[in-house]
Amino acid sequence: MKNLILIFITLLTIQISAYTQPCLPNGIIFVSQEQINNFQNNYPGCTEIEGYVWIDGNDIVDLNGLNVITKIYGELKIQGNDVLTSLLGLDNLTSVGGDLYIKWNFILPDLTGLGGLISVGANVSIGNNVSLKHLNGLYNLSTIMGGLSISSLDSLVNLSGLNSLYSIGDDLWIYGNHLLSDFEGIDDLHSIGGGMTISGNFVLESISNLSNLTSIGGHLHITHNYFLSTLVGLDNINENSINELVIIFNDQLTTCEVESICNYLANPNGTFEIHDNATGCFNHIQVIEACEATFIDEKIDDLAFTISPNPCSGSVKIQFTIYDDDIAIFELFDISGVMIKRIMNEPKKPGTYNMEFDMSDLPAGVYIIKLQTNNNIKMKKIIKR
Repeated sequence: MKNLILIFITLLTIQISAYTQPCLPNGIIFVSQEQINNFQNNYPGCTEIEGYVWIDGNDIVDLNGLNVITKIYGELKIQGNDVLTSLLGLDNLTSVGGDLYIKWNFILPDLTGLGGLISVGANVSIGNNVSLKHLNGLYNLSTIMGGLSISSLDSLVNLSGLNSLYSIGDDLWIYGNHLLSDFEGIDDLHSIGGGMTISGNFVLESISNLSNLTSIGGHLHITHNYFLSTLVGLDNINENSINELVIIFNDQLTTCEVESICNYLANPNGTFEIHDNATGCFNHIQVIEACEATFIDEKIDDLAFTISPNPCSGSVKIQFTIYDDDIAIFELFDISGVMIKRIMNEPKKPGTYNMEFDMSDLPAGVYIIKLQTNNNIKMKKIIKR
């Protein structure tokens, strides 16, 4: 009896192994519905594909023949399928080791069928699927090791379907989605390892669903979003995680003075470019003034300085008051945010001080003078004639 049981267990193990083995180390390309339908007969037991999977066929309507696949070690490309109506058939897929591309599938309405997908080991690119109305189907995707690009989705109205997405390892690009009105569905995103670009979403009105985002790893570009009126939603990004700020050509953008932007402009970690937005955010001078009114003056009630004359043509007099033993640092910036020179960096005792600074060698224009102590910052605009 023991021998019979042992033989049975051995046969069962062999049978299970035969149906759960990795396969296709060089990948596979599906170009027809017939290939999809015959996959399990042609590759019995093939559940974990070691190479890539490309699905690219003019007559592919459904993916039901692929319902045994649980892992793809390489990239998954679903692209150029003119009559594909559903991703059902990929329901058991839990991970993609390489890139995930879903592009140029003209009548695909959503991403239902990818509900088992938890992680992607490289980039995710979803673009040019003109009938895609939402991203439902990605609701269990929590981690993208590479970047995420959502682009040229002419029917997309929000980001519903990305509800579990917590982190992106590289850049986030959301651009050219002409019906995208808000970012509903991406509420749990906390970190981006690269930069973030939000551009060319012509009816985008709100990005408030980004309020849980606390850090990015590079540039922050907000451009050509013609109905966006406020940057509320970017408030909680650590300004030190930004190294390039570009806010341009957002025709109705009036409110840029959110905390992350104000803190970055007060002490730039890189470059900034702000222009051709609506009044209040038309250029970086307006933003700095709004920031001073909204944040900096609220935080600083023990630091002040005056500049006279302003406008000036040559030397200016600066008077400032220090209330505690501190370090006083004065710096002069041009209109693009580049520091021209450090005027002062000295320890000071409590008291009122006067200094003179000659601007006669500088071109006419608008400048920013910043006073910084150990705990406080104050900025003022000065005009050189």
